[in-house]
Amino acid sequence: MYADATKVKNNFGEYLKRAQDDEIRIRKNGVVVAVLRCIDQERKSLTEGLIGIIPTDVDEKDLRAQRLVRQ
Repeated sequence: MYADATKVKNNFGEYLKRAQDDEIRIRKNGVVVAVLRCIDQERKSLTEGLIGIIPTDVDEKDLRAQRLVRQ
């Protein structure tokens, strides 16, 4: 979805609600200058991108200990 910056400014609450379901690209003078999207979707996207990179049997305490030893 695209929206003009002035409309987003004047109706910010409405656009926050819309951002829960759809990414909103904000235009100023016809040029996209920002993107408004739900943080949960962003986290989900980042997490899905790591699937297969991070082993599922990771021991968090062991990783922290290893990191401290390297310092």
